[in-house]
Amino acid sequence: PLLACALFGMTGVMEWRVPNILVNISQIVIGCSLGAQFRREFVTRLAGMVLASATSIVLVLVIMAAAAIGCAYAFTLPVAALALAFAPAGMAEMTLTGKVLGLDAALISGFHTVRIIMVMGLVVPVFKLFDRLMSRFGVA
Repeated sequence: PLLACALFGMTGVMEWRVPNILVNISQIVIGCSLGAQFRREFVTRLAGMVLASATSIVLVLVIMAAAAIGCAYAFTLPVAALALAFAPAGMAEMTLTGKVLGLDAALISGFHTVRIIMVMGLVVPVFKLFDRLMSRFGVA
C-alpha cells in the first residue's frame, strides 16, 4: 500500500490531503497508545536499564542529527525534513509530525522506508558477523 500510494502521488493520478482534524486525532491516539504501554513499576525496577537506554538514545540522536545535517547540506535538502527522516523513530510518527510542520512527508516516509528495508536485509548478516567476532574473542 505504501508503494502504491507513493506511485499514485508521484504520477499525479491521485492528489488529496488528509483533513487536519484526522491528523490531529491520529497524533493524540498514537501518543496515548504509546504512553499506555509503560507501567511505573516496570520503569522503577529497571533503573540501570533506563540509564543505559537514555544514554544510548542521546548518543543515537546526536549521531543521526549530525548525519541529517550533513546530508541536508550535501544534497541541498531541508534540514528539518531530514532531521525527521533520520530520526530513530517510527515512520508513521515522523511522517505525521513532518506533515503537521508543513515538511515534505513523502521525503520523510521514503527515508524511513529505505531504512526499514536496509535493517531487515542486514540484520541477519550483521548478527552472524557479530556472533563470529564474539566467539573468536571467547565471549559467549
